[in-house]
Amino acid sequence: GSGMRFSRTVSQAESEAALQTLGSINVSYSEGREQLIVHHLRLLRGTETIDLLAGGEKFRQFRTEQMAQQGMLFGTVSANFLVPGLRVGDKIDVAVSRRSINPFMGDNYEDFADFGRGVRADRIHMRLTWHKRRTVKWYSGQKLARLDLSKSGEFNIAEGAIDNVRIEPMGFRAPTRLLRE
Repeated sequence: GSGMRFSRTVSQAESEAALQTLGSINVSYSEGREQLIVHHLRLLRGTETIDLLAGGEKFRQFRTEQMAQQGMLFGTVSANFLVPGLRVGDKIDVAVSRRSINPFMGDNYEDFADFGRGVRADRIHMRLTWHKRRTVKWYSGQKLARLDLSKSGEFNIAEGAIDNVRIEPMGFRAPTRLLRE
């Protein structure tokens, strides 16, 4: 199956401690089943917008097989970009797509949104679109219980948002079943 997932994140460095976290942009994808497309990576400083990829700079890629010691390899690659000169108050705006290419799924596509642990966000907005000839089934957790449905031309749209998001950090490699909603 094939599909496309687009995500855009704008994060602000609110303190010195945040500079280290936001100064290293990481995007993971499954090399054998996904193609990564970077639309933009921008530094927003006051009214100034700096295109961090304009000078030919690129994401560095490296394998991140976290389960290799257990004999499990998933083909995970991390693309990393170190943001030069990041200051408190700066914002990082990154937009990427992952094109799924999975021959085992036939004409179907599966995806999920995992916002990670230790996340704080004023708002997380989700928008799903699909051709009207396709049947779509989804499940959303308690926090995103309602998606508004609409149509636009040949496409169906499901849209929803969560405000004031706080996802508590958990221990490294905690099983999914132990993660709190």
